[in-house]
Amino acid sequence: MKDKIIRLIFIIFGSAWLIFIFFGLLYEYVLKKEPDWDKIGAKNVGQVYKITLGGGEGAWIEYYVDGNRYASFEGLRYRGMVLGDRFNILYDPSNPESFKIIRWEPVFVEEEETVQSTGKLIKVTKESWMFFGSVIFTYQVGKKIYNRKQFLNPNLKNYEVMEIGNKYVIRYWIHDPQRAIIYLDKPIKE
Repeated sequence: MKDKIIRLIFIIFGSAWLIFIFFGLLYEYVLKKEPDWDKIGAKNVGQVYKITLGGGEGAWIEYYVDGNRYASFEGLRYRGMVLGDRFNILYDPSNPESFKIIRWEPVFVEEEETVQSTGKLIKVTKESWMFFGSVIFTYQVGKKIYNRKQFLNPNLKNYEVMEIGNKYVIRYWIHDPQRAIIYLDKPIKE
């Protein structure tokens, strides 16, 4: 009898936990209203300064406004980011803690030494209700081959132009070639 009560308690709490997770994800990815970033957003650059794996899997992004540091945790949406990655962000000047990462605009800053090379598309994923569209590309630095994921602008509609095997200009950071950006507007014709 005691085992049945314990099992029932686990079922009730487990079900409640799953419902809580479901509604949290529903709010975060579907129902949450974003500010009109085009009207209020000031542009800046944010950087991935920590990636955690396991139970709290995600990336920590930091940026500075008027000398003040702001940081945020990106859960499931961090996939494809690399430690040190930099992205354009939009933040609310009246509340700098409120910001949006423009995942499809990775950047290098002036002081970062980069090398231009060639990358080849190996996968194109269209945007869905929960995930951003993305490409995976491959490139070689010395004898090492890298694969990298990069998010696509959600306003991009011409996925059919991006065929697997197409080659494009890429740039990678000389100190960590895993940090690379593919320039889909710069195809390489052979």
